[in-house]
Amino acid sequence: MAKKREVELSFRPYFELLLGYDLFSAMTPGQAKKYLAWFIEQIPLQIHDLEAEVRASKDEYRSWSADKSAESLNILGIWFQSQSHLRQMTAQEVDRFYARMTPRQRSMVAGTDNTILDEKTVLASIKTGMYLGEVLRENLKGTYWTLVTKPKSDIHYHQPVLGGFKQGHSCNPVMMASFFAMQLAENRGTPDQLRNIYYEGWTPHVEDKNELKDASE
Repeated sequence: MAKKREVELSFRPYFELLLGYDLFSAMTPGQAKKYLAWFIEQIPLQIHDLEAEVRASKDEYRSWSADKSAESLNILGIWFQSQSHLRQMTAQEVDRFYARMTPRQRSMVAGTDNTILDEKTVLASIKTGMYLGEVLRENLKGTYWTLVTKPKSDIHYHQPVLGGFKQGHSCNPVMMASFFAMQLAENRGTPDQLRNIYYEGWTPHVEDKNELKDASE
């Protein structure tokens, strides 16, 4: 009997996802759980790096703190705009991209002229998405990191997402950040949307039993 291949614990699945190859859906349930555990372990490390990168980018950002407050998203959105860039896909990438992705998936990660986020932007999106997820989790009681386990047709299947929202909706902060980066790179978005849409937009959808965290806590 062939030995099952170990899941790769890296951010490669996100890079491949943007090129039309969904390594997440190819994972077994056990592999997906293992990846989620690794992803959660990475969060404080990546947020530490994010804070250092933001502070080093401009003198006026030297005091920026990744304190998981909604207010911290204001400066982060401005910084994220400066990190959002596109590159042209190769002919091989274009063929694979259109062969594997649905129109909805393509609209989330690629421009209309066969452009995608460059490598540095993908990394910035992962870090920003992790931080956005932690801001949501910190301020919306009852939200938590989890996996989408069904149906297999779900666009977020086996990806790390936030649960605890009404009607079982899943919030995928990393993919939201990737989509936001695409908007910024194409001048279709503004930095304030990181807070006003990607954070505030989820607050009404928290489960009724949950509450917004009291600012005094």
